[in-house]
Amino acid sequence: MHRHALPITLALGAAMLAGCSNAVPRPQPGSETSAAHNAPNPSAPTTTAPAENAMANDHANPPAQESHTLKLDLGARASLPDGSQLAYLELVNDSRCPPDVRCVWAGNAEIRLRWTSTRNDSRDFTLNTSPVGGKATSATLGEFEIRLQALERGVAPAATLEIKPVR
Repeated sequence: MHRHALPITLALGAAMLAGCSNAVPRPQPGSETSAAHNAPNPSAPTTTAPAENAMANDHANPPAQESHTLKLDLGARASLPDGSQLAYLELVNDSRCPPDVRCVWAGNAEIRLRWTSTRNDSRDFTLNTSPVGGKATSATLGEFEIRLQALERGVAPAATLEIKPVR
């Protein structure tokens, strides 16, 4: 009986290592593995507005009839074309599979936003990266449909939102 224990133990160990939670990230060909690769590029253009400077960002206010994207950092706020405000309040949950790791399920991330109308009525809502389970990836507020297009990785990930006029 002991001579069969070693192959079974090795097979169980290999199966455990193949699981998503224990997988080791594998760099993709041509990708950087240093910490500097994930650092923000200070020379890259951005449309992210810190909360206190949101009103000064006129380039964040395209004409209301056009769909556009808006990138917000955690804690930032921006004006929409109709004068309403959109604020990125928090990362609620992030169970997404890490990059370069094979997982059975891609996971989901959820963010909380606040929309404030021109009459100062506000509404908090959440958007998700995955619609699995009926989770919202977009919301209609005032004159706009707001959809979460992308969410970066990390403890304070920037969110890329599509702002589309409701016709």
